[in-house]
Order: sequence, then C-alpha cells, then structure tokens
Amino acid sequence: MTDSQLERPGWVEILIGLATYVVLLVIFGLLMGLLPDKNPVLLGIVGSTAGGFVCLGAFALAFWFRIRTSSAFGFRPTSSRWLLIAAGTGILGYVFNLII
Repeated sequence: MTDSQLERPGWVEILIGLATYVVLLVIFGLLMGLLPDKNPVLLGIVGSTAGGFVCLGAFALAFWFRIRTSSAFGFRPTSSRWLLIAAGTGILGYVFNLII
C-alpha cells in the first residue's frame, strides 16, 4: 500500500459517519415533534437547517475519529476570493429559498 492509500478514510469512518447520521436524524426528528404544528414554514426552515447539522455532525465525528489531514477527505486549499464567492452564493440561495 502506498502512503496515499493509507491516508484515505476506510470502512470504520464510513460506518461511524452513517451511525452518527442515523442517531442525529432521530434526535432532531424527535425534537421537531416539539415544534407547533400550525406553522409549516417554521417546520420547513428548522427541518432543512437540522438536516445540515446532521450531515455536518456525522462528518465531523468520522473526521475526528482518527487524526487525519483534511486532504484525506478531498479538501484542498483555495483562495479567499473563492471562499467569499461560495459564501455569497450560499446566502443568496438561502434568501431565494425563503422567498419561494
């Protein structure tokens, strides 16, 4: 095996990520049951935000389970210009989502 193959995430990280995803999804689903049923817009906004937190939480636990570099997960350095473009696009997409 080469060094690059040893750095890749394996089945352990995949299974940890999937298990964490399921657990967090159930927790957020149960917590959403506490929200008022009369406001479907609030349920939609909280649900989509919770989905983002669930995905990030599952990835974070899989990432931190073993100490690895972020390049093992496919992250590469970029310029601040592209980070600003990405943040602006994300904010615009969220605003358009609220308008729709």
